Amino acid sequence: MEHQLYNEQLKQHNRHPVGWTEQLNADYLSTQENHFCGDEITLGINITSASDLVSTKIALLEFSGECCAICRASASIMCQSLEQKTLTEVKRTIGQFNDALQNQVDFPSELSALSLIKQYPVRAQCARLPWQALQNILKSIQPQLEPQFQQQLGVNNA
Repeated sequence: MEHQLYNEQLKQHNRHPVGWTEQLNADYLSTQENHFCGDEITLGINITSASDLVSTKIALLEFSGECCAICRASASIMCQSLEQKTLTEVKRTIGQFNDALQNQVDFPSELSALSLIKQYPVRAQCARLPWQALQNILKSIQPQLEPQFQQQLGVNNA
């Protein structure tokens, strides 16, 4: 049954991960750990400077760390899918990813390689790790964003 989980796309993203680097050069960083399996990943992003959400994009999305094939592939797919996307698009994709893991919606086509992971709840935690790091970064840059950004990103001040 485990072989079904590791489809060819996941294997490719694990072998040749998009966004993987030994030395992160990003302005914003977040490290997440999965204490159950030992995965640790650090995600870094840079955003473009702009006066509105339509123009503000992720200019750089990269990661490093010691993690399993599922976590690495998930981070790679995330980097491939989200770099150069607006913060609004990023938030929407994060929501779709989380909803798909909970069987509420289908995985978006750009994330479809991760679709079998929802059948393995323990492994789903591995896949979530880079996405949680990205959510933490978005929350950490909240004070630097205009109130309009905060409202559209779904981040509140509480």
